[in-house]
Amino acid sequence: MLQEYRSLPILIFYLSLASALAGHACLTIYYRYQTCKTNVQWQRKHSHKLVLFILLACASLASTWFYMFAFFAHSYRSWRSQCTLAQLHELERASLPMKGELWLRDTKLFKQAWETVSETPERHWWSGQIFLFTIAWSIFLGVMGRRFNIPRVWTYMLLGQVVAISFAQSLFAATVVVSLPRQSRSPPQQPATASRSDDHSRESKTLWVPPALLELGPVLISLLSAAVVPLVAHTSYFMPMLLIPHLLLFVPGILSPGMLPRGWGKSQPVAVVARRYAMVFKWLSTILVVLVAQSTYALAVTAEGALWRRLLSAMSEHPAVSSVSWDVVCCFLVVVSWTAAHLGGVSEML
Repeated sequence: MLQEYRSLPILIFYLSLASALAGHACLTIYYRYQTCKTNVQWQRKHSHKLVLFILLACASLASTWFYMFAFFAHSYRSWRSQCTLAQLHELERASLPMKGELWLRDTKLFKQAWETVSETPERHWWSGQIFLFTIAWSIFLGVMGRRFNIPRVWTYMLLGQVVAISFAQSLFAATVVVSLPRQSRSPPQQPATASRSDDHSRESKTLWVPPALLELGPVLISLLSAAVVPLVAHTSYFMPMLLIPHLLLFVPGILSPGMLPRGWGKSQPVAVVARRYAMVFKWLSTILVVLVAQSTYALAVTAEGALWRRLLSAMSEHPAVSSVSWDVVCCFLVVVSWTAAHLGGVSEML
């Protein structure tokens, strides 16, 4: 009997994996919070940030997965409407698990979802941005994971890909907040002296940095792949082009001294590393803004009607599009919240 179930276990595994990854991230936050909650300075400076990112994680999960389950239901109804009379008769006699098995056996949910969100320029305007947010975040994952000694940061990328990027971003931001290094108590100092002391401490600490080619190469390839994806929708090239960024964006998060040959990468003062990544993010942000501006301009000149109305209309055209577009909205809120919580200072954000 169990041999009859081939596709349903895959969906069950997918949902179980999503739950396990989310649980792992939440436990990491909980255990690290237990360590720093008694620190008065941490409570004063960072406790509100933790609450903010937990709330953003909840909002992201609720908004994206409401529509994800709606997509599952929509896909099942669409599949059922195309069944023959013989298949419908078989469905009437089948158990609920077998109905799910028969549906999943004939439906490629992952491919169906991404082809749906890439079908029109308006839909791709939303889905393309989730690629761009993920590309930039992959670099952030790697550097912050190494700086704050957060193990297995690749699990956050996996969590983002199986649940929602904004959900994983929020949980990772919360993890960084509870992983901030404690500052030891010291006698009162004059403000200028304290500032010089902080600068000296920052300059004296070092952080390992991987080779630029290994870290930035996957990002550039992913940018090219993301640009090609809508052009190859409903062709045999669609899945390979879609999987390239999904796989390559794990690379920045898994780079470490232990996995590379001796001499690959180098340790530099944290302040130097912060300036390096500030430059990387400035260039990357410029590229992303240009890409979004280009796609927005192309939309504005190729069709009639107010652009914002067409984009809002696209959000509600299909549950898969709704899920991705709300993920984009939540990603934007997370990035803005992170920047605002650190007053826009690069030295604080990195």
